[in-house]
Amino acid sequence: MGLGYVEKDLSGAVENLAFYDNIDLHVGYRLHGHISFLRRRKPSFLIAEDSRSFGIINTPGLCVGGVPALDDSGEVDGELHKKLSVMIKKELSSGFRSFYPVFKFIDESYVNSVVPYFDGFARERGWKISPLVAVVESVVNQFKLRFCHAVLPAFPLLAGGLERGVRKVQRKLRRQSA
Repeated sequence: MGLGYVEKDLSGAVENLAFYDNIDLHVGYRLHGHISFLRRRKPSFLIAEDSRSFGIINTPGLCVGGVPALDDSGEVDGELHKKLSVMIKKELSSGFRSFYPVFKFIDESYVNSVVPYFDGFARERGWKISPLVAVVESVVNQFKLRFCHAVLPAFPLLAGGLERGVRKVQRKLRRQSA
């Protein structure tokens, strides 16, 4: 514990990401931590130190909150702490508004890419509806959500319910096919 923050190594198993459940802000090098925060509709500042992170912070739709760890000469940026401080203060003062388009991008990508993929997957197997779509529709109806707009405040609840629901449907399908 330092200046009011906790430094924690969460590398390794995906289960380690559960540590973030009750954390409001992420600042760090871990790409999967950054993605985990964004999918939870929480702000994250990714310090890009490798090609994967650099790719994310330069991808349209996902580029908010990213800062390269290296300067133009390939050395560690000696001004990184100042750049992060300015970015975080700016976002705090605006209520993290520049993150909203990222959250919308995630929702739209889900609706336009993930759902059609699983629908096609289900149709190829002769299922009436994909398990993922059934669970999402159930959760959306249960919480009276509309994708892309009303999801922001309720998304952590939606994400948790979705993950549990998908596992439940997967278990049911395995029992039916056995």
